[in-house]
Amino acid sequence: MALNKCVVLVGSSINERDQMLFISTDEGSSFQRQSIAFTPDTLVFHPKEEDKLLAYCKEGRLFASIDLGRKWTLLQERVTKDRVFWSVSGVDVDPDLVHMEMQDTSGAGVLLPPTVSWRTVH
Repeated sequence: MALNKCVVLVGSSINERDQMLFISTDEGSSFQRQSIAFTPDTLVFHPKEEDKLLAYCKEGRLFASIDLGRKWTLLQERVTKDRVFWSVSGVDVDPDLVHMEMQDTSGAGVLLPPTVSWRTVH
């Protein structure tokens, strides 16, 4: 899939049960509705493969998708907002690596070693 063709919009709903994504693979010319079972706060596209996404929720849960948001897997809980990023080209060997900071049970931030990879969610 060519980069920059995909668009994912998050619909707003009062309850988590009715959450929707609107997914386009043609630069927004058409959209498909996709129900999801969580409320995403932030979506992060993979830097090289648009069909891979991370979704951060306000509750600190991090979800991963390998099919442009059609199916999601819970990757980690207690993740710190804005402290999630993909592997760094030229530094990390695994291009599917996800770096993140987690909150320990006391609420303090702990930067995890980069051990979470897409291979764990396939």
